[in-house]
Amino acid sequence: MFTFAKCSPYGSLVASVNDGDGTGWRRSSKMLAKRFDGDHIFTFCPLLIAPVLIIFVASETFRWQESMMKKGLLLNADISALISRLGHTDEIAVADAGLPIPGATLRIDLALTQGIPAFMSVLEVVTSEMQVEKAIIAQEMKTNNPRLHQELLTLLDQLGQRQGNTIITEYISHQAFKTRTSFCRGVIRSGECAPFANVILCSGVTF
Repeated sequence: MFTFAKCSPYGSLVASVNDGDGTGWRRSSKMLAKRFDGDHIFTFCPLLIAPVLIIFVASETFRWQESMMKKGLLLNADISALISRLGHTDEIAVADAGLPIPGATLRIDLALTQGIPAFMSVLEVVTSEMQVEKAIIAQEMKTNNPRLHQELLTLLDQLGQRQGNTIITEYISHQAFKTRTSFCRGVIRSGECAPFANVILCSGVTF
């Protein structure tokens, strides 16, 4: 019969396999495994178990935090990891092929050739995974790329409806936009070659 019970005087958990000869429980506090009269005695030291429990708790905590910021599945591992690490109000940028990216900022380069992948295609996938609270846009986009500007506003409006919130839009100069990317957690570079095809997304929370 295999049974778990009892603790040794030193705090070790003892498990016994009784061969049925009535010898009952044996304790061993100094050896991991010891044999007495046909019984196998196993002791499990809390000091050995503790690291496993710490790793498990840390893993579950990370998964809980990740679920607070992420909404779906994404094939690109780098972008998925970036989004999973975002805290409330953290920012990431989705950029065209020409936006200068600060050397200290994480750069995720998706550009293959001119126009591939397109700015809107990348943005659609990113926002399917990320909870967005605010979008920051260069004011020059209004006049220099009105078609893309309208597409961007439509996407943000539809995204807000799906999320159940109103996404704030903030306009700043293109120069200020480039400076602000220094504070982004990462910049995702598309292959877009249309002017001012950039947006900074501020992370919200799903609860």
